[in-house]
Amino acid sequence: MQSLDAPANVDEFKFRMGFEPRAVRQRVDFHPFLNPFATPTIHTLTRKLLQRDPSNPQLAKAEGMLRFHVEGKRRIVEQAWPECLTTQHVSGMHKS
Repeated sequence: MQSLDAPANVDEFKFRMGFEPRAVRQRVDFHPFLNPFATPTIHTLTRKLLQRDPSNPQLAKAEGMLRFHVEGKRRIVEQAWPECLTTQHVSGMHKS
């Protein structure tokens, strides 16, 4: 499972420990009251705030939750794949 805010070197650590990447669909859903505020625009704003204050754990979690939420709303063929799964994604697209 992919963390909401873990740095890329966490994946490298897991692979050195013998773990293998597997494609798993993940998404974040918000309470209906908050859902109207979980938009690509708010995600962009949160990402920019996090760039200004990268040590802020609340912003990091909020950015991760919004990223997963916004990405999960896109069609599967339009969704970004984690770098460690890119080769699986490309090879899987050639299978019928």
